[in-house]
Amino acid sequence: MRYFMPKAYSFCAFVVFGFLSLVSCFAWSYDFNFKSEEIPTVVVTGSRILQPLQDVLAPMTVITREDIEKYQINSVQSALSRVPGVAISNSGGLGKVTSVFLRGTESDHALVLIDGIKIGTPSVRGVALQHLSIATIERIEVLRGPASSLYGSEALGGVINIVTRNKNTPSHSSLELATGSDDTTQTTLRHQSNFGTSQFYANVHTLYTDGFNACRGNPNSGCFTVEPDQDGYQTTAVNSGASFYGHDGSEFSMQWYQSRSTTEFDGSFQNEEENLQRVISAYALLPVNHQQYWTVNAGHSWEEADNFANAVFAGRFNSERDSFSVLHHWQRGVQQHGRPASRVSLGFDYQKDQVDSITEYDVDERSNRAIFMQYQGRGDLYQLQASVRRDEDGQFGDFETASLRWGYDLLPVLQLILGAGTAFKTPNFDDLYFPGFSNPNLKPEQSESYEIGLKTTNLTYQWSVQMFKTRISDLIVFDFSTNRPENISQAHVLGFEGAFSGQWKQWDFNAVLSVLDPENRSQGSNFGQSLTRRVERTFGLDLSRRFNRTRFISRIFAQSDRQDDGRRLGGFVTLDLGVEYEATPNLRFSLEGKNITDKDYQTALDYNQPDATVLARVRYSTN
Repeated sequence: MRYFMPKAYSFCAFVVFGFLSLVSCFAWSYDFNFKSEEIPTVVVTGSRILQPLQDVLAPMTVITREDIEKYQINSVQSALSRVPGVAISNSGGLGKVTSVFLRGTESDHALVLIDGIKIGTPSVRGVALQHLSIATIERIEVLRGPASSLYGSEALGGVINIVTRNKNTPSHSSLELATGSDDTTQTTLRHQSNFGTSQFYANVHTLYTDGFNACRGNPNSGCFTVEPDQDGYQTTAVNSGASFYGHDGSEFSMQWYQSRSTTEFDGSFQNEEENLQRVISAYALLPVNHQQYWTVNAGHSWEEADNFANAVFAGRFNSERDSFSVLHHWQRGVQQHGRPASRVSLGFDYQKDQVDSITEYDVDERSNRAIFMQYQGRGDLYQLQASVRRDEDGQFGDFETASLRWGYDLLPVLQLILGAGTAFKTPNFDDLYFPGFSNPNLKPEQSESYEIGLKTTNLTYQWSVQMFKTRISDLIVFDFSTNRPENISQAHVLGFEGAFSGQWKQWDFNAVLSVLDPENRSQGSNFGQSLTRRVERTFGLDLSRRFNRTRFISRIFAQSDRQDDGRRLGGFVTLDLGVEYEATPNLRFSLEGKNITDKDYQTALDYNQPDATVLARVRYSTN
């Protein structure tokens, strides 16, 4: 394994060549039309500035509400599995612990935002994505690669920005009902009212399922117990808000998101959790003139988790996060398509984390202040994005990070992109102070990444490929021999990502391919071992076709094996099929079949995944 690098590069080069050849064949054989008259998708995550997706130099995937409904995506983890470079680990179905590994980094290396506000608990690794309702989401923007120079800690692997349903559409109401396997029932109610330049909206989603036996039962691994029962889940999610638009281009908005959940699971110490997640945010855009404007974003997020063992109270973990950001943007000049020749952003971020638990922590709060600057330039054939940031962490001191990306138009619709960046992640309170399973001597994780990619722009179809390498110093991993987290000196991730989507004849399609080589590079017996729960090869293909009023959907998803707790979990292939019938412009019926071949597989050691399931759904909307 010591000489894996040349082999890995050769393999990735072969994959890139094959992928590009396939794309070229499609482009040569079929007539794809330009999208120049279509309204471009606008995103904010790539630069913290509103810009067309095609102008974003960082690798980014956007999953829209249209995608969610077209491909019958029924959970946040299912949506994220359609992103190149993403691997999901789930511990037993809906509502169970779900981890996201972005580009082979750790599960807490992906910063998660809801409407631009950082969420998550400073006491544990990662965000409880399993409790976020897909029914309340308008779109998900996933930025892949280091983003600490814009966002600070936690963005070592990338950023996941979840935008709740607040689309600026005409006033309307809708009702959705669903029922299916495992006594699953769902209800979604949505209403939006517009009054002149003001908009008010609210969404309510409920889900209940009896579930299945989450853990296969092993006293020595996994859940460390044997509980052959059904592990149910129920949740109610609500998001609401208001937006106000001024005639001078100003904008003010307020959002509120909440999910309240109860989940049963298998465990030797606890087997039930009541969870509350809540996010309140406010946003303002204040123009100075046609070249300058301010943005202000403030929010408060908190999570409350009460744990039980056979209905007896066993623990409480509450956390809160306050955040505030102010940015000043200005631009000058005009290049092609009316876009500014250059943009400069100056920003200040403040964040305070607190944890409250019946378990005593040596330190239970910390704060962070940061300043950053970003430059974006554009010429006739090139784009440039550079950013630098300085964080002052109240516990671990100062961190400086930087990022540089350069894009060059090889053809009018083909762009070459080179990028490099540094990032960091501070340890969480559990890793530092949880009694019996912590290490107060942990050091912050730091990384440097390099990448090269190609992407198309302006076409009815889109494809992109990237090759990247990330070196992580002082990566925090859990050492089962000592039962506590430890820093390992070095880890390397070499990877390739490919995405291809669009329309061919009457078919809509979306294909993703990921190849990773995630290795422990520290000296010792673990040198060359694969990092825990990282998947080395992933392929997904979504197809959708409409025949008059009927739409047919299919999905093939395949992953190779992965390592977990010293054992290899086998690879798998699943097949989903679905159909939707539009009875009237306002009334739709659908039938969704997931894992219809009844594949038995695991994404976390000893934890079950759903067998073949079906879900029948009816939607009614007034618009």
